[in-house]
Parts: sequence; structure tokens; C-alpha cells
Amino acid sequence: MGLRALLKESIRQVHTEVEDLEVMKGYSSAELNFESYQNLLHRFYTFWTTLKPKFDSLPEEFKEFHDGYLNSISKDCSQNPSEIEKEVSVNEFSFFYILLGSAMGASVIIKNYKNKDVPHEHLVHLSQKARPLWSTLTTKLKENFSPFEKEDIIKDSIKTFEALKQELETCEAKFEA
Repeated sequence: MGLRALLKESIRQVHTEVEDLEVMKGYSSAELNFESYQNLLHRFYTFWTTLKPKFDSLPEEFKEFHDGYLNSISKDCSQNPSEIEKEVSVNEFSFFYILLGSAMGASVIIKNYKNKDVPHEHLVHLSQKARPLWSTLTTKLKENFSPFEKEDIIKDSIKTFEALKQELETCEAKFEA
């Protein structure tokens, strides 16, 4: 089984658990009230800022994408970003597999925000800028990785998704009246 298939299988359960969180259901359907939406964006910003991938193997465009994504979230979020207490080093393939993978959902979610009066530039960024990088990433995942490297990428992917789930579990979901 290839690394991409192993990654998909290894994060399947936690991915479903994240999607099933009330706050994520409300976000995906564009039904969160503004306060909950802003709190969620703040959590996204904090989460994706705390993680620091090692940019060793992927092209510079990946770093530029990440920087652009953080910039778009900060524009969408009216809350001031939290000061990062501790940066967490993460494998770049794990990091971008999850971040770019969320662009697939963003392409669907953005349609729900079409007639909403809430800032959603982060969704635009994900849905428009991730596709070419996804292609590059999936090609890179076909390279010959040692068993140790594969295990590291898979473990980091699970750990990252679990951390995202933990961050979002405490995010209150209030819905529009």
C-alpha cells in the first residue's frame, strides 16, 4: 500500500471525529452564530500557527501557501491572535497532508457562505490555492521513503489531527437563531 493510502486510512477515524464535532458541523453548514464562528477561526489560527513544519523537501510555494492561509484567517477573525506559548515541530508532509486536505472540504463549505455576511477569505484561499500544491504533495508522497520515514509521517499525521480535535472539542458551538 502506498504512503498516501496509508495516510488516508490512518487518519480516517479521527478525521470523522473532527467532522462530527458540533462546532465543525455548524461551520460546515454556515450555521454558527458570529461569535462562535469568530472563536472557531481564532482556534484555527492558533492551531496552524503553533505547528511548525520543517520545510526540507517541499517547494517554497508550500510555505507561501501557509503564510497566505494564516494571513487570510487573521483578516477574517476579529479577535486578536493569542500569543503562541510553545511551537510544535511537525513533519512537513503530515502538516500539509492535513492542511491541504482540508481544501477539499473548503471547496464544498464555501458554497454555504455564498449569501452569508461573514468574512470567509480563508475558505477562498484554501479552495483556490491548494489544488496545485495537493498535486505536488501527492506526487512527493509516491517517492521512496524508508519504513522509518513512513512511520514518522503517519504518526505525525495522527498526532496532528488528534491535536486539532482536542483544540476544537472545547470550542463552543452556538447557532444562528
